[in-house]
Amino acid sequence: MQPWPGIEPDDSLKREGAVLSGIVEWAQGRGIPVVGGGWLGAPEVAFERLKRMPEPEAVAEVAGYRESARVEPWYRTEPLGVHEHLLRWMVRRLDRHWPIPEEVRVHRDTVFVGRLEWQYRALSIPLSSLRARRDWGVDAIYVFGRYAQLPMLGRREGCPVRARFDEVLAQRGA
Repeated sequence: MQPWPGIEPDDSLKREGAVLSGIVEWAQGRGIPVVGGGWLGAPEVAFERLKRMPEPEAVAEVAGYRESARVEPWYRTEPLGVHEHLLRWMVRRLDRHWPIPEEVRVHRDTVFVGRLEWQYRALSIPLSSLRARRDWGVDAIYVFGRYAQLPMLGRREGCPVRARFDEVLAQRGA
């Protein structure tokens, strides 16, 4: 199991990216073909900190009549059950860097994450930056952009948010 880099990339990941970018530039400068950019080709996308999670009703109230007339679904995780709370507690005891979200919502093109770590009440990230899924047993970790990762630990198959993420990845052929 590789160490979890956290919400924002740590310095070792950034150094690794800089070294690999230098190698790619060196190879291209000498006429050596480099096929695909891999994760280096993905943009750096960061989670945006929010004061609170948006509520579906609040979004409809502030939207204009044209916007509020369009019914677009909200995909959301179910509240954490006993198993998920126990899993979260065990993982946090082993490694406090593992951020396990209590709640995830997807609306239109934005992913909202609630209570990910003690210092974050809510975060958001564009759904368009979703680029990969890493299976971790029955759980999954979704990768956004170059470094950002969202663990869906305790969220099993049938979770509406995981289904939406998988649908987006399937549409892109990832």
